[in-house]
Order: sequence, then C-alpha cells, then structure tokens
Amino acid sequence: TPHVIVGVLPESFHFALLQDAQVFVPLAVDGRRRVDRSQRSVHALGHLQDQVPLTQATDDLTTVMAELARDHPDALAGRRVRAEPLRDALLGGLQPVLASLVVAVALLIVIMAANLALLMLSRYVERAPELAMRTALGATRARILRQLFFESLLPSVAGAALAVTIGEVATRELIAAIPDPVRIGMPYLANAGLDANVIAVIGGVATLLVAAFSVVPALFILGCVHIIADGL
Repeated sequence: TPHVIVGVLPESFHFALLQDAQVFVPLAVDGRRRVDRSQRSVHALGHLQDQVPLTQATDDLTTVMAELARDHPDALAGRRVRAEPLRDALLGGLQPVLASLVVAVALLIVIMAANLALLMLSRYVERAPELAMRTALGATRARILRQLFFESLLPSVAGAALAVTIGEVATRELIAAIPDPVRIGMPYLANAGLDANVIAVIGGVATLLVAAFSVVPALFILGCVHIIADGL
C-alpha cells in the first residue's frame, strides 16, 4: 500500500505504549467509530507550544469538551478533560518510590563512606612508622598526601568501573525478565540504562569519597607523626 513519508524519527524515539513500532500510519477510523462516541480506546498526545502554560491548554480543552458535550449529551454529558505532562502520566505513583530509592541510596553511601573512613584510618595508623620515617628523610606533607591519594584512587576507579558494569548488566537482565504484557505498560523502561550522566555521577562520587575519606585520615595521621617527630 503506497504511503507518503512525512518524517523520519530518530532511532531512540519511543511513542507511549508502542515502543517497538517501526512505522506509524494515520488512524483508520471506520464508520462505527465515527458515530459511536462511547469508544474511548484512543489516547491523545499533543505537543505544547512554546510559551503556553499547561493551565491554558487545559482551559482550551475544557472549552472544546463542553461544546462536544452540548452536541452529544448522551455520550459525553458529565465528561471532563485535563492535560498533564506525559512524564507524569507514565510514571504516575512511581515518583515518590523513586525519590525514596534515591534517599535510601544516599544513606547507603553515607554508611559506606563512614566504614571507608575507619578502614583508611586504621590502615594509616599501621603505616605511621613508615610515614614518620619518610617525613624525617625530608618528604613534604604535600608529596605524601599526593601519593596516598593516588594509592586510594586506583582501587576506587576500579570499583566504580565494576559497579557500572554490574549495574548495566543487572538493568538489562531485570528488564528482560519482565513479561511482555507487563513491560508494554511501562514504556519508560525502553531506554532504561546507565547513560553518560549516571556514569559521571558514579565517577564523581568515587573521586569525592577518595578525597574526603582517605586524605582527611591521612592528614590526621601526618599531624600525629609531626607531633611525635617534634617530641623526639
């Protein structure tokens, strides 16, 4: 059947519940659907014009709906219409759940950071004689801190890379485990994965943890070393 191509969408485009669709064609409205206004199986989506608030769009749709209700009271009397962002319509009640998940992850990071700080402090306590010897031989505090920072940075980067790999594999496997009849109702999962922003946050958090919870204990130990050296 010949069709006129009116546009080509990017490969990553997913339209609501039809995330696997490859071609879109105009809706074929038969005679029954034209006259029977009780048929409500079609979802309408629109692109809000620039500088037009959502409240104005709702008011305009309400006016149109009121006119249709007057013309077709049997099918449309008492019906209301409202416009809402597509993200809110798709996510619905998931937003509080996602916010709670973010808070839980933040608390987990705080607990992990505290454990990391204690671990690094105990490690540097064991290395106090070595640090005292290097200080006595003329090593500056900045040089020692730089070495300790990079010693901690390498395993942190390796751990972040492993976390990214596990997260990507786990995300794909979890999405694949969802049955198709259920997954089709969650189109936001079509592009779920670890993008550049998530990877950047993971790398930034890893670097921040190294700077905060390895350098700070090192400063404390070096201060003790200097005090001991001065006392000697």
